[in-house]
Order: sequence, then structure tokens, then C-alpha cells
Amino acid sequence: MGTNKSEHVSLKTHKAPIKLKNLFFPEIHYRAIPHEDPDEAKAPALKIVKAIPKCNDDGTECTVSLKIKSEDASGKTKLLYKYEILVFGVFEWTAKTPDNKEQLLKSLAVTGASILYSSAREMLACVSGRGPWGSCILPTASFIPEIVTDNTEEEPDHSEGTN
Repeated sequence: MGTNKSEHVSLKTHKAPIKLKNLFFPEIHYRAIPHEDPDEAKAPALKIVKAIPKCNDDGTECTVSLKIKSEDASGKTKLLYKYEILVFGVFEWTAKTPDNKEQLLKSLAVTGASILYSSAREMLACVSGRGPWGSCILPTASFIPEIVTDNTEEEPDHSEGTN
């Protein structure tokens, strides 16, 4: 008789430094694109994921605005869907407030965006679920903070590695 061992990964958990108080979707644009031959079309890649974190002066009340946008179809690329989602979250900072404001905003952006992104994934899957091509599900993503100052209206391309 063999032993009944199972391997697993034990995950150490840490309390997140923020608590979600509220979230909502100020903008939701979704379109299922008709095709004569849907086998030639594909689900879109992410083009833009942009987080804007903000905090009050003492760092206890915070917000994150998260913009998620799909790639646009090109001459050869036929897409099944097109979407642009804006999700807004209100958070309470529950940990000791970092002295460094940039560190606070990076932590807020990563944790807040992770929470909001998963909500956007579920919302998009629900909205698209009865469409002609089945559910459109946002790809899994990890967020790495990079502070960017916007000087133009053009959005950065974050499609690398998101297929």
C-alpha cells in the first residue's frame, strides 16, 4: 500500500494596508464585434492599464481610479471584443502611514489596482457572458508600480506580456 501524501504550497498571508470602502464603475464601454468567420478573430490584448492613486493629507482616506482598455483592431488583427472600463475605489488606509508619500502612493496603486482589476474582470465577464462569443475575461496581470507624469493625451502601451 502506498502512502497518501499530497503536496501543497503554504501561503503566508499579510493584512493588506488598505480596506475597500466602496467601488463603482463611472464608465463601461463594451462591444461584441460581429464576424462572418469568428475563428479568424481573437480576444483583444490589454493596451492600457493605468492607476491614479490619491490620498488626503494625513493618508487615511484614499482613492484609486483604474482605467482598463483593450487593444484596437488593426488591418490584419480581427477582434471579438472591444472594451474600455473605468473603475473607481474608495479606500481607508489601515496600516501605519509611510513617511515617504511616493511609497504610500505606490503601495496604494498596486493593492488598490489589484482589488479593482478583479472587480472589473468579473463585471466584464458578466456583461459579455450572453454575447455571441462567450465571456470576455480580462487576462491575469501583476502590477509593478512606475510613477509616470502625464504630459500628453496619448496613453502608454502596456500590452507586453498580457496575452
